[in-house]
Amino acid sequence: MKEFSEQLNIPWQKKPLQDVTRKRLHNSAKRKARKEQLRIARALKPPLLTFDGSSLERPGRSASASVIEMPNRTRHTVTKFIPSATASEAEYMGLIIGLEKAQELGISKLEIKGDSQTVIYQVLGKYQLNSDSKFLDYRDQVLNLLSFFDDYSLDWIPRRKNQLADRAARKCLKENSPEEDKSQSYAEQYIDYLIYGNSDWFDDDW
Repeated sequence: MKEFSEQLNIPWQKKPLQDVTRKRLHNSAKRKARKEQLRIARALKPPLLTFDGSSLERPGRSASASVIEMPNRTRHTVTKFIPSATASEAEYMGLIIGLEKAQELGISKLEIKGDSQTVIYQVLGKYQLNSDSKFLDYRDQVLNLLSFFDDYSLDWIPRRKNQLADRAARKCLKENSPEEDKSQSYAEQYIDYLIYGNSDWFDDDW
């Protein structure tokens, strides 16, 4: 009996139709298996907390933010406006409010990442603090909050990988700034473009 492809007289179809269908079903099963493996891996991975702070002056109006990404991809964002603080103080506060939120959510294991080497390495003990350092209280508050978690990791990441917390902090700062300071300058838009590749920076009026 002639193959189905020969019966249809399709010269370019060299393989029998049943073989092609079998291969497609096999590939589909492999894709479903990979998706299931990724789903299980995400479920086993602890929530991710990223934090950041933004300050207009040194010190000056500042804002802190933290974003917690759950294994099911839902996000919890917390922000705080600070009338006067340095960038490092705002970043510390971003970590603190994030840890408080994680406790509120009942999280026991947590992966923490931020782009502040000052905060990350002071908490890890890589950067030593003097007894009169203004950061001692912040660090002790962070260590106290961390003690409530069964397990956690704390790592530094470059700013370009900390977009969610960075944008949340800058949004909070803008919302709490005087009206004349709320518009984003071309310099700020250009920095966004360099860091995040934001195509919205190129508008028709530029």
